[in-house]
Amino acid sequence: MVELAVALIVFTAGSGGVVLCHLGAQRLSRINRETEQAVNAALSAVDQVRSVPFAEAFARFNATAGDDPAGSSPGSSFDVTGLEPLPGDADGLPGEILFPGDGSELSEIVADASLGMPRDLNADEDDEDADAAADYVVLPVKVRIEWSGPSGPRRVEVVTTLAREVTP
Repeated sequence: MVELAVALIVFTAGSGGVVLCHLGAQRLSRINRETEQAVNAALSAVDQVRSVPFAEAFARFNATAGDDPAGSSPGSSFDVTGLEPLPGDADGLPGEILFPGDGSELSEIVADASLGMPRDLNADEDDEDADAAADYVVLPVKVRIEWSGPSGPRRVEVVTTLAREVTP
């Protein structure tokens, strides 16, 4: 009888460990799947910014509609299918395209090391312009995706710099 009780305890403990490992693996699988979705969405957003004429990129994807050129201007926020925005997110969308500045102006004096800022965006040898949106030749872009995942708040950022093509 004692041997049976010991065997039952060992079997129960072993089964519990297997179940906990399986649940942990499922949780990690979901985290990895969501992170992959976020990275793919961020790279897709960078491709969208690259796909418009360079001189229009800031106006089409900044946070204000007041300077949008004719045609489709998606703005700075976007949805990512399958990801839940953070609670209290102002626009309810997990994706955001950011440029140096306040969202309506392209500032050369922003201190953001991830974007390589401050720097001279319009190549006029004056890196203190209040707004370089009209004549930039270099455009730092950050795509940020923030969502609520199984392990709590999550974030993915992709940073790149676009440059005007120079023709000889």
